[in-house]
Amino acid sequence: MANPPPQARDQGTVNAAESGITPTQAEDLERNAFLSVLCFPPTGLAAVWQARNANCAVRTGNASDASYYNKSALRLMTFSVFLALCNPILLAVLRQQFKSG
Repeated sequence: MANPPPQARDQGTVNAAESGITPTQAEDLERNAFLSVLCFPPTGLAAVWQARNANCAVRTGNASDASYYNKSALRLMTFSVFLALCNPILLAVLRQQFKSG
C-alpha cells in the first residue's frame, strides 16, 4: 500500500462513494493511465502509479485519498498528452535552429 498524501493522513477512513469515485471508475482511470505512457513515458508512469493508488484507496474505502490520487492521476495524464503534442513542435524548432546555425 502506498502512503496517503500528507493532508489526508489525519482525516481518517470514510466511505469512498462520498468522493464520487466508484471502483469501476478507478479501474477505468488505471486503464487510461496506461495509455498515457504511450504519449510521454515519464509522466505516464507517474499517472499509472497515482491511478493505482486511487484504485487502492477506493477499495479500502478512503474517500479523501481516492479523490487526491484521482485528481493527481488526471493531471499527469493531461500533462502527458500535452507534452506528446508539443514534442514534435519543439523538435521542428530545434531542427531549424541547427540547420540555420
